[in-house]
Amino acid sequence: MSPEPINFANTALPLGLTGVLAILIPEFLAGQRSTSQKRLAAMILGSAGLLLGVGAITLAILYAQRGSDVTASLTRFPVQTSLYFLSRSGLLALFWGPLLVLVWLIKAQAVEARRGLARADLGRGA
Repeated sequence: MSPEPINFANTALPLGLTGVLAILIPEFLAGQRSTSQKRLAAMILGSAGLLLGVGAITLAILYAQRGSDVTASLTRFPVQTSLYFLSRSGLLALFWGPLLVLVWLIKAQAVEARRGLARADLGRGA
């Protein structure tokens, strides 16, 4: 059996979905008011976990559409099948990982700016 050619459904869809979510999920989880770098780091790690899960589910759906019996495989071998799709989703992290790091750096700068403003306000007696 020859490998399937690269097309929108098997390449651009999972990459695009996880790429957009790598930007949106941290925005949703971290919000705009946090002044804690630890909280931000926890939200980024949570975002990464969610992205791995979304990628695994997306790939499982794509495999099922190609004719693989994913539900039977999940029923008979739930751990092995889940680990397989999570490992495949890890390959998508080569794309969304740098985006998530960029979002983290931007959000970390915003946290430091808010902390600086809060310190300046305290110094003025506000």
